[in-house]
Amino acid sequence: MVPRGARRATLDNLRAGMEAAGLTVSRQGLTYAVSRSSDPPSLLVPLDWRLTAAGVLGDSQALRDQWRSWPAVRAITDPEGTEEALRHLEGRARPASVFQLAEALHAAEGIVLAAPDADALVRNASRVGSKLLEWYPAGQMIAWGTNYQYLVAGRAGHLLAAASAGGWGSLQRALRDGRRGLWSMGEDISTAQPAGLYLNLINHLNVIGVALNTLPVSFIFELGTSLLDEHPLDFLGVRYVHSVAGVHYLSPDAARSRAGPEPGLLQQDALREWFVRRFNALADHLVRLENFRTRTGEIRPLAMQQTSMTVNRILNITAHLLASGDRAASFSDVWDLMDLYGTLAGGVDKLFASAYWNSKIMPGVAALPGSLADLFTRYARELHDEFVAEVAEGITDPRRRSSKSVRVDSAGGPHRMSHEAFLAQYMAVRRNTLHGYDLRRTDQRQFLAIHDGRLPVRLPEWGRLQVVALLADPTAFIERRFLPP
Repeated sequence: MVPRGARRATLDNLRAGMEAAGLTVSRQGLTYAVSRSSDPPSLLVPLDWRLTAAGVLGDSQALRDQWRSWPAVRAITDPEGTEEALRHLEGRARPASVFQLAEALHAAEGIVLAAPDADALVRNASRVGSKLLEWYPAGQMIAWGTNYQYLVAGRAGHLLAAASAGGWGSLQRALRDGRRGLWSMGEDISTAQPAGLYLNLINHLNVIGVALNTLPVSFIFELGTSLLDEHPLDFLGVRYVHSVAGVHYLSPDAARSRAGPEPGLLQQDALREWFVRRFNALADHLVRLENFRTRTGEIRPLAMQQTSMTVNRILNITAHLLASGDRAASFSDVWDLMDLYGTLAGGVDKLFASAYWNSKIMPGVAALPGSLADLFTRYARELHDEFVAEVAEGITDPRRRSSKSVRVDSAGGPHRMSHEAFLAQYMAVRRNTLHGYDLRRTDQRQFLAIHDGRLPVRLPEWGRLQVVALLADPTAFIERRFLPP
């Protein structure tokens, strides 16, 4: 039993959090009615500051104001020695490989993270950016701010979810001890890294740019030139540092490379604007409690929190997938993404079905800006056809496969499936084997027994198309109107 005074204090704290989130709370008998009085703030804020070869465009005051909008931002790394580190960075020659670039960027991020105040942030970031411009004069450094008020707006949902899951007592103790409400640390979209997603969203192999992240501000340096390296860093880490070949669940043809879309650098400006708008739309949907009502109007904060946690994991794993040049690492990420998207879609078996592809993926890539829409629409259509053909080719008994269908023996007897339907079911079965083989199950046994185990060579590209579609229309993936009363 929670003491009445403690319960009232918790309710007052909740009401304050709801009002900070732009919600109005009123008593209606034994329940409370919640309505929106103002829209939640955007999470991602492009700042009016840009460092180019021509100098600073905009105003460095935008960086200072953004830094000061956060309460008590401390230096992450030791400020002592920052000047020496800057002079050492400024004395470096242009990197001759991606490895030398990574080493320089590691030092650069340590310098940016050592800023104890807003003025130091501007000074350190400007000197780092100037050095990068010396190496890549066609590039530019831009800045995105993370809006602290968005985090404040999300607090109400975290508190309500904590109260729903753990009871008023656990919530009151968390507030009394100065701890955050349940799941409010590291489990929502505010902890994702949008800069990495943006830089790798539509690029297959090329390195478009790099990011230096602090809590209030992310600095993105777009190189303005093509930067390729034939030995990806993650491959070295997985294979030679950890001594793991990582060949599990790869296609037998994985070594065979196939070209993907390679958009030009001139399309980056349009993509940047589109990405910020759509990332904020996704964040906006997740923070609105009213998006998670039952048919009778009751708010379900646990459904909101569950969706927020799932989307956060999707974004973080996709960021790794898109940055990864190693095939084994990419396939590993895809299997995790299948589980996560499967919870949003209502089952893993739906993810590769033609109906899902046509209703979710194709409209999503068609929403990309300008010529990117045509490029990726063609690519998505060809990729799905390629997936279907490659999986069908893996049928080991030629008598089971015709030009349009596959014969599968199920508990109800043999029946024929289209190649498209076989792809969807086969991918779900292969995903389930990651959790253990159970050959007593007829559905699993029959799909595995007639197939040579191959997977689509470019399966990781599915993760790229999925996240584009998620950003393009969040409601197509996370609309929860079907919640029961």
